[in-house]
Amino acid sequence: MENNKGKVFDDLRDINSGSLFQNMNFENCKFISCYFSYSSEMSKRSYAKNIVLKNCEQKNCVVYQGVLENITIENLKTHTLLQFWGTFFKKVIFKGQVGKIMISNYLSPMHNELAQSALCEANSMLFKETDWSIDISSAEFQELTIRGLPSKYILRNSELQIVVKRDLLENADLSMVDFRGTYYKTSIELFLDRDDEDMVLAAPMMHKKSSDYVNVLDDLVKLGYAIR
Repeated sequence: MENNKGKVFDDLRDINSGSLFQNMNFENCKFISCYFSYSSEMSKRSYAKNIVLKNCEQKNCVVYQGVLENITIENLKTHTLLQFWGTFFKKVIFKGQVGKIMISNYLSPMHNELAQSALCEANSMLFKETDWSIDISSAEFQELTIRGLPSKYILRNSELQIVVKRDLLENADLSMVDFRGTYYKTSIELFLDRDDEDMVLAAPMMHKKSSDYVNVLDDLVKLGYAIR
């Protein structure tokens, strides 16, 4: 096991390398402007396995279409939004206090349809060997957005992390919901523009207005638009 403590990793770019990173511990480390697995084709995506990150920080980093397996992320300060684009997760645990996270099954905001199709096909094969993708049940986020990852692959705290389902929103009148200035309204609108069957909404318990987010989740369940 490779142990890294108090190190700074600056401007590391993993591009089209098809590399395997495994058996590593990172504690009190900083990652600045780093990329993981930015690849033009699936045969060049990188893998990260058996890695623990504890009490680390990141700024301006992006995780692209790599494969993360048996990863634990505990207490992560993000500074900026940490984005995961097209990443495949297999038994990745978020725990403790975690900053701003965005997970999307798209390659990027300006994704190529042919490349996106190849990614979806590759990930569908990996899902056949996956019991669950991410565990967010023991994490307190500052912000969490998950797009395109089915709820059945997410281990969650049902009191604070609910499931919005497309079939329950078919005749929904969202004007009946007081979103209290949260980002949930935008999240649901973007969800409805996609073809996903469901979406997990998590209360950002590190947010200064976390109680508003919890109340909106409760309202969505009471109105029958989501389930616990």
